[in-house]
Amino acid sequence: EAALQAAIGQVAAERGQKRALCAALGETLSAVMERPQLQHQNALLAQHGTVLENSLMQRNDELGEALATLRREVAERQRAERALQAAHDRLEQQVRERTDELADAMRALMQQEKQLGLSRMVVGMAHELNTPLGNARVAASAITAQAEALRRGLDAGR
Repeated sequence: EAALQAAIGQVAAERGQKRALCAALGETLSAVMERPQLQHQNALLAQHGTVLENSLMQRNDELGEALATLRREVAERQRAERALQAAHDRLEQQVRERTDELADAMRALMQQEKQLGLSRMVVGMAHELNTPLGNARVAASAITAQAEALRRGLDAGR
C-alpha cells in the first residue's frame, strides 16, 4: 500500500509536471505563432521610425537653412542700421555746422544793419549840419567880399 501511495504520488507529481510542461509548451507555441506577426509589427515600427528620423533630419535641415537666412538678414539689417546711424550722425553734424554758419551770418547781418543805420544817421546829420554850414559859409564869403569891397572903398576914399 505504501508503494501504491508512493506510485500515486509520483503519478500525481508527473501529471503536474506534464501539465506544467504542456502549459509551457503551449505558451512557447503561442509565442512561436505570434513571432512572425511581432516581427512584422517590429519591421513596420522600424520603417515608421526611419520615416520619422528622415522627416526630422529634413526638418532640422530646413530649420538650419531658415536660421542661416535669419542670421544673414539680421546681419544685413544691423549693417543697414549702422549705415543709417552714421548717415544720421553726419546729417546732424551738418545741421549743427550750418546752424552755426547761419547764426554767424545773422550776427554779421545784424552788425551790418546796425552799421548801415549808423551810416544813414551820420549822413543825415552831416546833411543837416552841412546845409546851415554851407549857408553860413556862403554868407561869410559874401560878408567877407563886401567887407573887402568896403575896405577898398575906404582906402580909396569913397
